[in-house]
Amino acid sequence: MSPAIVAEEFCFNSNLPTSKKAAEDPCFKELGDKFQVFVDLMASPNAYAMITTPISFELNDALGAAEESILLTGADPKEMLDAIQAEFEPKFKEAMGQ
Repeated sequence: MSPAIVAEEFCFNSNLPTSKKAAEDPCFKELGDKFQVFVDLMASPNAYAMITTPISFELNDALGAAEESILLTGADPKEMLDAIQAEFEPKFKEAMGQ
């Protein structure tokens, strides 16, 4: 769909658009400041779609478990993320044929 059509539909339903180009439509500014935070995040040069790999689900599960441990039990974020990277770096290389 064109960005204009996506913007029209998503503004009408007060949903975040599915593309950065659609998020540039002025109609999203009319939805208020709270909504604008998310549109601004989408416009960031650091925002991008996740790349799907054969280990994506397993990695997402590990990241979710780490987030839960960090938020609920006070686990050290650096320690948790370093452990995930150590576990998944070789799996990623294997999945990508490197």
